[in-house]
Amino acid sequence: MRVDGIVWRQIPFEAEPLDFKHLRYSQGRWNRRNIYACLYTALTPRAVAAEYRKHYVRFRINSPRDLVSMEVAVDPVLDLTARRIRDRFNTNLSTLTGNEPRNLEACRRIADRAKAMKYQAILAPSAAIKRDSEYVLAVYVDGPAVAKGPDREPLNYGPDAVADRLGRLIRSLPSRPLRIRR
Repeated sequence: MRVDGIVWRQIPFEAEPLDFKHLRYSQGRWNRRNIYACLYTALTPRAVAAEYRKHYVRFRINSPRDLVSMEVAVDPVLDLTARRIRDRFNTNLSTLTGNEPRNLEACRRIADRAKAMKYQAILAPSAAIKRDSEYVLAVYVDGPAVAKGPDREPLNYGPDAVADRLGRLIRSLPSRPLRIRR
């Protein structure tokens, strides 16, 4: 599967969107700290706002964040939105979107396999919006698959914020093209 087009992510206020230095030192659902880095993106601003709500609002971290678009061209992409692929990896939606340590470790084991199989990214259901078909694209940054996109918006600050301080989307943005070829 190949994914080309615009995806979204949140970054610290006025940070450089292509500064990936810190990625190797953080661990998430789809990467292991100090082993391989992963750029977490979402297919829509709505999914980014939900991820912000899950990771920042929940812990009362109220620092200004920017919503930026990124241009991606990744191939191959492991498509965990497809049931037949999930079956091949012996997993299910509740594991992929669960927040228990065992769920996160199961996702990291899938990521280990995906990296060994030379996948450049993983398309998966968002763990922040489980019921509404929102997706994240976790891109492994050891390849030239990502460039700055055309958009930068205040995510949670100022009069033109895209989301309120609780991470609820309060203004929409124009849709951007994204091509997924299976």
